[in-house]
Amino acid sequence: MRIVAHRGCADQYPENTVGAVRACSPHVDMIEVDVRRCGSGELVAFHDQNLSRLTGVDRRIDVTDYEEIETLEILGTGERIPKLSELLRATPDHVGLNLELKRSGMAGELLRTIEGIGNEVLISSFVPEALWELRDRDDEVGLAPIFAERPDEHIELAVDLDAVMVHPEDELCLRNGLADRASQHDLEVNAWSVSTLSQARELAAAGVDGLITDRWDLF
Repeated sequence: MRIVAHRGCADQYPENTVGAVRACSPHVDMIEVDVRRCGSGELVAFHDQNLSRLTGVDRRIDVTDYEEIETLEILGTGERIPKLSELLRATPDHVGLNLELKRSGMAGELLRTIEGIGNEVLISSFVPEALWELRDRDDEVGLAPIFAERPDEHIELAVDLDAVMVHPEDELCLRNGLADRASQHDLEVNAWSVSTLSQARELAAAGVDGLITDRWDLF
């Protein structure tokens, strides 16, 4: 069973940071990080649209230059918001990377940023346009739609994209044979987000291939 560290195991470490990547890398198969573009154009690892929850600064990240962003601290931990390139360099080659695009319009720069890295790379998104932009530019990059509803529609999207995986919300995997339907199209299934061992066992019995979790020590 593949273990995917959600935001670098956000319940254990400051999410989407270099420190989180280094801490969880020995314990997981893949690390999921969120990708946004900041106001000065750099791709950064950050989940929210607004900086306030994690830094106390009430401003959108897409209008804030990285020169200011790099001075901000994540929840008083001493960790900073990294550029995506910095976070990639901190990830050991044997650990996979799942990059979740929070919006469209980043495909070209993202592909340039990951070019030549030694890690397995999977790119996921709730935003179909973001995935189509990548597929239009690259025939081989691994893609995965994320969804919490309409599983048949999203499996069809994954087939059209020539994706390699789907990322459904965990409850969807426990009914209607979702994993079996995905496997008929050679799609693997990573379920999000897993918070208990009993939940993990249910999902394993339902046939999922990977568990996206905020804690590696559940398993």
